[in-house]
Amino acid sequence: MKENIKLISFITLAVVVTILGIVNYRNSSIPLNAPNPTLKYNNNDIALATWEHTWIDDKMQGSSNLSENPFKLTENISPVKANPTDKISFNFVSKTKPKSTFISQWISPNEAKLYAEYKNVSNGELIMPSEKGTYIFSISGMWDETHTTHHVFKIIIH
Repeated sequence: MKENIKLISFITLAVVVTILGIVNYRNSSIPLNAPNPTLKYNNNDIALATWEHTWIDDKMQGSSNLSENPFKLTENISPVKANPTDKISFNFVSKTKPKSTFISQWISPNEAKLYAEYKNVSNGELIMPSEKGTYIFSISGMWDETHTTHHVFKIIIH
């Protein structure tokens, strides 16, 4: 009898915690996990490397990742060959749109410049540079101060 009461109490507690978790997730404007962007050129996926992310809730629980510089991260990913001024589409598949999306062009391992900025956009287009060369870019989505994600990719303009 005593074991049945413990089992019923445990099951009740598990159900309540699960329901509260579901309600909290549905009411949150922030996705549960850091979304990965999708980039496409001529309907082909562009290879991305995860650079950094911070995904921490208000209880200071979550995850963060710091990584190597974008030049090192893109050494082993296949670059996409694009034509000058062609467009690349991007998409963050998530419950809500990032408040800001930043595309940065990396000049050196420690220096980047802002290339494009978008507000409240999940789907967007990026116009490639007009000059030939190899370019390393990062795409960053920011939902708030503690929910950001950054990925890097390489493009060859021919």
